[in-house]
Amino acid sequence: MAAGGNTSRHLCLRPGEAWLITRLPRMTITRLSLINFRNYADGVVTPGPGFVVLTGDNGAGKTNVLEAVSLLAPGRGMRRAANAEIARDCGGGGFAISARLGDVEI
Repeated sequence: MAAGGNTSRHLCLRPGEAWLITRLPRMTITRLSLINFRNYADGVVTPGPGFVVLTGDNGAGKTNVLEAVSLLAPGRGMRRAANAEIARDCGGGGFAISARLGDVEI
């Protein structure tokens, strides 16, 4: 690891051996914006510091917020749904997700 301790390193050993993963830098979502995503016509989440607890009735959209975050990472999201299934039924067919990680907009 380089001096300063804020770099990450991944080392893949031979098949059957373990991965060595050093601590990755912390990435904090400071803003999450959803447009025509699942049951959200237009929604913005701006979590504060510390733990985030999502509460609400069944079908309120708690898991949809988690799915939106998972779609920002490489891959197809935690539900592995097709893009056509993700757009809000009354939203015209498209959807958008954006987030701010600290000072970086993605």
